Amino acid sequence: MRSGLIPEHKSFIAVALFGVIPLLGGCPRKELPPSEKPVSISVSSPSPSPVPISTSFNGERAMTHVKKQLEFGPRPPDTPELVKTRNYIITELKSYGLTVSTDKFVANTPQGRKKMANIIAEIPGESTNIIIISSHYDTKFFKDLHFVGANDPGASVGTLLEIARVAASSSTKPKSTYRFVFFDGEEAFCEGWDDCGTPENQDQT
Repeated sequence: MRSGLIPEHKSFIAVALFGVIPLLGGCPRKELPPSEKPVSISVSSPSPSPVPISTSFNGERAMTHVKKQLEFGPRPPDTPELVKTRNYIITELKSYGLTVSTDKFVANTPQGRKKMANIIAEIPGESTNIIIISSHYDTKFFKDLHFVGANDPGASVGTLLEIARVAASSSTKPKSTYRFVFFDGEEAFCEGWDDCGTPENQDQT
């Protein structure tokens, strides 16, 4: 996995404040005339309006992305299956109105030189600060196993796509620039570290 995407960092802390309203009540000791009886007023907070589905995270949509990746099958780098996955991710990101680019490169691996491409989608912010949210999208290579990577990386890719959709649906420009990065070549081309041979080969990207 190669990346020239290291940004300036800025930390954010989200704090939720909850108001507590005590309920006070009392009973008069002496019956008062109807005209002088205290009036009881019931105050209730209005229920919050539901978040529109277009701007809220939808687990079913994320799972749909996972299932789509599994349909492609095992997806090691420089395979037709990963190309299909890459095209699917790019198409989805563009449908959200995001600017999408690819960072293409060739890496030396235990199985020779492999073509790879990182995917970057961006939401420009008001400042020069950049926040990166990322996942890899390639699956680990297994010679004798049909490994489709439902959890690693299928679930994280599906989650990242849905986060990108929700963020892109906001009508407010963010303070910082957001980059959604899908890395290629994160997984090794050998089942175990000892199978990779020399330390040079272990650092495949």
